[in-house]
Amino acid sequence: MKDYTKKELEEIDTKGLLTILNDVRARKHRNEATVKTYTREVELDGVYIDRIKMELSTRPHLPNKQEAKELRKQKLKEKRNK
Repeated sequence: MKDYTKKELEEIDTKGLLTILNDVRARKHRNEATVKTYTREVELDGVYIDRIKMELSTRPHLPNKQEAKELRKQKLKEKRNK
């Protein structure tokens, strides 16, 4: 997996960052599961996760599936009430 710089993280869209974050978390989990690989790589994954989270905190919230459904319902209600 590529180690993105701060500037590269800023240029990636929010959904892309969330995908990268999930990939890094999965890799970290796999590495922690095997005792032999619990080394510097796991520590670096933790730092990398923190960097991605910090960048995500500067972005607007993306609604999850349930929130998006509620937003669509509200827009439809508003449209009907006009």
